[in-house]
Amino acid sequence: MMDKGYTVIENKILRFRLSGNTFLVYFYLVHCTGSHRECWPSESTISRELGISKTTVGKCIQELIQKKLVYCRNTFQTDPRTGRTRQSNNHYQLADLEEAWQSQWKGA
Repeated sequence: MMDKGYTVIENKILRFRLSGNTFLVYFYLVHCTGSHRECWPSESTISRELGISKTTVGKCIQELIQKKLVYCRNTFQTDPRTGRTRQSNNHYQLADLEEAWQSQWKGA
């Protein structure tokens, strides 16, 4: 989605009436995605880049998940030195906006 210093975002996102911070987090995720509409930024990175608290980022992501605009999967890494597994950055997959909108009405 990134191209020559700007990010393209679909007008359909306005249908969802997101709060300012939630819209900002969504926009950041769009900014981070490639052609497969997926990305792996940490909540700390999102917080730092947008100037909002990590707690707020988490709440915004939960709202995006609830509205079926974003799918989130926890990922894990194993430290090769210690063999310990720890949680890594989440894997975010952006949904098709038309499908998300239709699912809003089916669930209502």
